[in-house]
Amino acid sequence: MFFSVINRNENDKSFEDMFCEARREGEFDVEFHYLIHRDGKIDKGREEDTIGGRRLPSNEVSIFIVVDVDKEHERTDAQKVAIVRLLDKLRKKYPKAAGVLTYDIY
Repeated sequence: MFFSVINRNENDKSFEDMFCEARREGEFDVEFHYLIHRDGKIDKGREEDTIGGRRLPSNEVSIFIVVDVDKEHERTDAQKVAIVRLLDKLRKKYPKAAGVLTYDIY
């Protein structure tokens, strides 16, 4: 298992808007397990034991964390803190995880 952190500009959309978009596209749920907003708020998406979205890399062996970066693909200070806290929590829950993978998707 990996923790996959995906930096992607989601244009500051709410979790609810992203869920509705996924449903309109024929998906049953959002493709990620966690979403970190620009203010550092963390929303839970799929259950951790549910495979991530089909469009994401290594989807069968990862817990996906989407970070809503800005147009310059930069994380805010609040997001940096939230990522560390979330990864610490996940590492305690899944001590045998192989590591963290980071992707930039534009």
